Amino acid sequence: MGLGVTKSELAFYLLLAPIRLAEWFLIIWLFYGRENPNLGRLLVYAALGSLWSYVLDLPTILAVFVLPGGAWIC
Repeated sequence: MGLGVTKSELAFYLLLAPIRLAEWFLIIWLFYGRENPNLGRLLVYAALGSLWSYVLDLPTILAVFVLPGGAWIC
């Protein structure tokens, strides 16, 4: 790919999707949907939250290519 993302990194982000969806669904259900759960609406909000998580990952991923020496994880 053009940004130096390998197939294994792409697979990682694709496999991360159901985990993020489940996390967002659980969080939204815990805080907002317990009393009157509308599962369709909760699923839409969870999907939007997952998409937002990926959008927020982009600056970090792109910064790795700009920063001298790459990035490290502690």
